[in-house]
Amino acid sequence: MLGLVLGPQLEENFRRAMLLADAMLLADGDWSVFLRRPISATLLAIVAMLFLLMIFPTIRRCRREALAE
Repeated sequence: MLGLVLGPQLEENFRRAMLLADAMLLADGDWSVFLRRPISATLLAIVAMLFLLMIFPTIRRCRREALAE
């Protein structure tokens, strides 16, 4: 539900950030601009770790069910 509400706003702001980075000659359409600054790289790493922690129990359960059969 939250994704449906905030999705369009996030897309618009992401597009705006990429255009701003292009205007400042930082990105040139390159996604690595988000890894160049320590703060953004740290936040992306935290999000990636949380995503993996969220998915890990599901993968573990599926593997356990497959091995039980």
